[in-house]
Amino acid sequence: MTNLRLDRFAFVAVGLAIVTGVVATRVGVAAIFVCLGLGILAAAIRTSRRFAPPARDGYTVVLPLLLMPTVLGLTAFAERRITFVLAGLIILALTQSRRREHTFRQPLIVAALVLSLLLPASRYLTTLYVQVWHAETLILILVCARRYPFPSVVKSLLDGVGLFLIANVLGYLAGVESPAAAGRTFSLDSSTGGIRVFFPLTSSLAVPPLMAAIFVAAGLICLEGGRAVRVYRAVALLAGIFIMVAANTRVALVVSAVVLVASVVAPLIFARASVYLAAFPMVLPFVYPLLAVVVLQPVIHVAASLFPFLSRGDTEADVALEGRDRIWSMAISFWQEQVDFIHRLVGFGEFGQRSSGASAAYANGDPLLLGFSSHNSTLQQLFDGGLVGVASLAFLGLAAVITLRRGALLPSRVHLIALCAGVAALLGGGTEVTQAPGYAVETFWVFACLALAAATQPSRGAVTKDELAAGADGLTAAPERVVTSAGSAHGTSTSNR
Repeated sequence: MTNLRLDRFAFVAVGLAIVTGVVATRVGVAAIFVCLGLGILAAAIRTSRRFAPPARDGYTVVLPLLLMPTVLGLTAFAERRITFVLAGLIILALTQSRRREHTFRQPLIVAALVLSLLLPASRYLTTLYVQVWHAETLILILVCARRYPFPSVVKSLLDGVGLFLIANVLGYLAGVESPAAAGRTFSLDSSTGGIRVFFPLTSSLAVPPLMAAIFVAAGLICLEGGRAVRVYRAVALLAGIFIMVAANTRVALVVSAVVLVASVVAPLIFARASVYLAAFPMVLPFVYPLLAVVVLQPVIHVAASLFPFLSRGDTEADVALEGRDRIWSMAISFWQEQVDFIHRLVGFGEFGQRSSGASAAYANGDPLLLGFSSHNSTLQQLFDGGLVGVASLAFLGLAAVITLRRGALLPSRVHLIALCAGVAALLGGGTEVTQAPGYAVETFWVFACLALAAATQPSRGAVTKDELAAGADGLTAAPERVVTSAGSAHGTSTSNR
């Protein structure tokens, strides 16, 4: 059998594994067919040399990362069976590349990621498939960040986000409905009139538009690659814009527009300000009462008058962020007054706002709001993982952004693209829980993968020849001090590819 046939056979095996996992009605039957498909897949990949061809812009397509966001989205339809597909992606990642490209030069980022996940997930110790899901997703991004070059990880991951967006639009047009959307009647009013769209490949109304914000904010990636790659990314960009408008998520629209424009008009200024932008959503609930009066109230009034589609018809509700200010205030008061020392330290586990009783406090007797999230990733992590979890999550976000900023200031376009995506993801977590570590939160896992890719980059000082070559992908870089593999330093300047 030729290599080309083996390649095609391997792709068919991946498709069969995913389809089987989604449509199978019994876990036992799914396990048999998925394991059979994965065995064939592994055998095909081992003997194939052309399975991972380089893309037109010179990077290797990391197929597991290309598929990961969409596979995570399918968790809404087949929670247990997706674990088999994730196992297949891990096998694919291990067999697609047999050599280690990078070491984790910043192990504290890896440790912060693991710790920020460990405490919230503790509530699910008796639910095996959720623990397996968490472990497999973490292993997958660890393997990919460890074995593949930084540009390949970043671009493949964002192309995977693009695939997720396209799949959601196609699913919506085909009439597919997320199981989580069944019977939902609240928070669906659109500022443009009508109903906000709940896209199919998710368990959350907020996830698809914020995934779209990540891709649109990193829109510079559409300038990379050959014609076919650019067309694909342009289609994904249009799908992302459609999702943000149809879902009527104003934060996603504002974040994506601001980050994209800043990265194009003033990339170095944006890079220098990125740490402050990343820190802002982490402290937002705690400083919002002051900001609302001094800064945000006049800004929101002006924005609503200039762009009426950003308002839902009630200026006071716009300033209150649709009641988020009350949720934040009551949740913080509950944590200060009614949470004991141990739970303050390590939290209540995932959905801690519910198990602690905080959501019952700010629901104010409304059964629809009972169990509602705290609408801020840091505040949610405070209930899920306690102070330890918050410190880990904050360190993860800031350390990753600082590292990516250092690369963007070289300047390096691939680092700037990753920085835009990371900052957009963190900003989106300011009014939603999309950056709180949790089960089937696709936006968090996208940022976690970017953070692990950043962990392979140097924390300070000199960079290697390969990193400079990977970074000099369209922007002019200043002469840098390069360290060879033997450890000797040489003065050199980067050249554009």
